[in-house]
Amino acid sequence: MNKQMLYLLTSAATLAASVTLYAQNAPDTSTHKPQQPGMKGGNTTSGNSGTTGQNSSDDMAKNVQLERASKINGTNVKNDAGENLGEIKDLALDTTQNRVAYVVLSFGGVLNMGDKLFAVPFESFQFNRLNKAAILNVDKTKLQNAPGFDKNSWPDFANEQWGRDVHKFYGKEPYWTSNQNTGTNTSNDTNTNTNNTGARKIVKASDVIGMDARNGSDENLGEIEDVVIELNHGQIAYVVLASGGVLGMGEKLFALPWQSVAFTSKENIVGHNKMVAMLNNIDKTKLKEAPGFPKDRWPDMADARWMREVNTFYGTQPTWIYGYSGGSDAGDMKGWDRADYYQKYSTGTVTTINGKITDVQHTAPMSGMSNGVILTVQDNTGKTANIHLGPESFVNRQNIQFKTGDQVTITGARVKLDNSKEVFMAKDVQINGKTLRLRDESGKPLWLTGSNTNTNTNPGSNNNNSGGNMPD
Repeated sequence: MNKQMLYLLTSAATLAASVTLYAQNAPDTSTHKPQQPGMKGGNTTSGNSGTTGQNSSDDMAKNVQLERASKINGTNVKNDAGENLGEIKDLALDTTQNRVAYVVLSFGGVLNMGDKLFAVPFESFQFNRLNKAAILNVDKTKLQNAPGFDKNSWPDFANEQWGRDVHKFYGKEPYWTSNQNTGTNTSNDTNTNTNNTGARKIVKASDVIGMDARNGSDENLGEIEDVVIELNHGQIAYVVLASGGVLGMGEKLFALPWQSVAFTSKENIVGHNKMVAMLNNIDKTKLKEAPGFPKDRWPDMADARWMREVNTFYGTQPTWIYGYSGGSDAGDMKGWDRADYYQKYSTGTVTTINGKITDVQHTAPMSGMSNGVILTVQDNTGKTANIHLGPESFVNRQNIQFKTGDQVTITGARVKLDNSKEVFMAKDVQINGKTLRLRDESGKPLWLTGSNTNTNTNPGSNNNNSGGNMPD
């Protein structure tokens, strides 16, 4: 390898950003920054190069973590003390709430519980893609008394009383009654059992994978290759459809927003009902035009431009992360592109604030700029900070309401403006189970990136594995 190529690869690894697909067999890295424009809808990472980001750290691995259900299954589960508790066997997906309801665990040989399985509320977990483990902070002694079930006799996950008992054991509020629930019933599932279930339908991720996919005309569109989960809040982001053979396009895959899919029972050729995935308003002709990618080159599905392309094609809006809107309808953002404002953000001073919103203002941060959204946040010590989110027109399009009293976790940098007043420029805001992303890892505002469709920072098909989703 010549020196110039070595330099380019090293630079790519160093500049890598943290918004990547968490991959269980990925190299030990937390960063990925796309480099060059790639294939339509691909924006891929390659599974063939060994280049990795070697200097990544825990504080770079923030916010958006996407992972395939097939890779979550089998993940080791530990507690905060680092003790091994068992492993994940499956995920229970609430298709009416668009989220993971339960993580199904086997404590088996670790706790001498044999073949018994346990459904644990998703909220009980923290996923860390750096150590590739799921953290369940529950004492081993308590787990020995946990409600479980035989591996050959699974419970009705949608039974409300059963669900309340399980949530109570783990000290969690049932997600279907919590105001933290961000899922919406957009899946239009049919044949839902409404007997004591709150009209929820819950299916195993392992049953969805491999499920036949059809449309309303009973046209065969392939089968479900995988399901992609947003790990911070348990939202279901995409189903990945394998339609290449049906379309005569080889092993090509398509990521469909979860809102595009419904589940129903259909009688098969031997007279038994089986679940099938119904794809709304999709046929073979549309799929041939859809953004897709080769089976061995998965895209960075957390990338803003890739997300925008896919969701625009299917006419959907991600319900699990915000901050990626933008384009010609950017609205009034006068002065928000001025370098003496946004370039004051320094990645070297990035920190996190946890606290409560005490005030919400819509005002210009500097003379000559249009109104922005500025929060006053008080942390647990009583200190307050002025949080600059971004242009009012941009923030308002994200469908997130900021109200006094809301608890927020904000990542960003402290800066001083010309008047020497210290403010906090936000990069990411977590509020009520949603994540509002405002800047990329270099600190460049997404309202600038989103409105410049010719930028060279378009995610692309790079040849290094500095994070991102990995092929099987």
